[in-house]
Amino acid sequence: MKLNKIAALALMALAMTACSDDNDYNTASDVSVEFEAPVLKFSEDQASNTSFYHIPVIVNGEANGPITLSVEVTPGETAAVENTHYVLTSKNLVIPEGVTEVNLEFYPIGDEEINDDRTFNIAISQANGAIIGENAVCEVILVDNEGMIPRAYEAVQGTYLCTINSYWDGEVSFETEISGVEEGEDGYLSTLIATNMPAEGCEMVGKILVDAAKGIPMINFDFNQCVIKGNFNTQAGPMYLEGWPTYTNGSTGYYGTGKGSMIAVGTEDYSAFEFDFQGYAGVGVLLLSNGSPYSWFESLTSISLERIN
Repeated sequence: MKLNKIAALALMALAMTACSDDNDYNTASDVSVEFEAPVLKFSEDQASNTSFYHIPVIVNGEANGPITLSVEVTPGETAAVENTHYVLTSKNLVIPEGVTEVNLEFYPIGDEEINDDRTFNIAISQANGAIIGENAVCEVILVDNEGMIPRAYEAVQGTYLCTINSYWDGEVSFETEISGVEEGEDGYLSTLIATNMPAEGCEMVGKILVDAAKGIPMINFDFNQCVIKGNFNTQAGPMYLEGWPTYTNGSTGYYGTGKGSMIAVGTEDYSAFEFDFQGYAGVGVLLLSNGSPYSWFESLTSISLERIN
């Protein structure tokens, strides 16, 4: 998935560069490019492998043509090594006339070890059509999250009031329990079980995550997992968690993607979670009949949790 996206971005960059060949660079004076911030922090592990971290580059002044720039990266004091600890998708940017902010994109290559925060420096090495501004270098800090996981794993467990927006019933609330795995068993400090979610009678399996840069807990729930195992009658069998990209009436006719995940994003004090559907319009619980999609057991567009104890 990541390699496909990198290839697509590379083609886009080539296309944009080709377009810029037909135009003169900016000639307006007092136009500069620089990083928006001299220091940025990101968690060394991502919640999703379908998105990138962004390093903003801004344009100061009013350009009358495109600007191009190139960057170089070097390890920091606690070295983050390119292609070992992170991957930068491109070191060249084209900024069209009228655009005042663009992003360099990268994703970290995380690990499961407790380590010092790793750093790398990214510098604007060349610019055409603009001068290089004061913030020419940005220090990027990849904050270690493994040291935070033991606390987060214990702290997220408990009883919550789950509130969903159901297509059929509107806003509905019920109690749900998030529990973990006992120490010494497979999945300890990783696997979490959410009972009565995303609807009453269901059970979802998730994985604990921590956004170390923000200090917040997250739980990743993969789609296409079985959330109700039993058969209800001769037609309907197991039920699966699914996401769908466009909102429908929640009935037959659209059967979800079977791909991706949703992420419960917590607060710093572990008191509440809001669910991010990762670009999908909603989620549903899908009944299967003889292994084929049959109908929706539940269809909803929002989930939130508020801690009870």
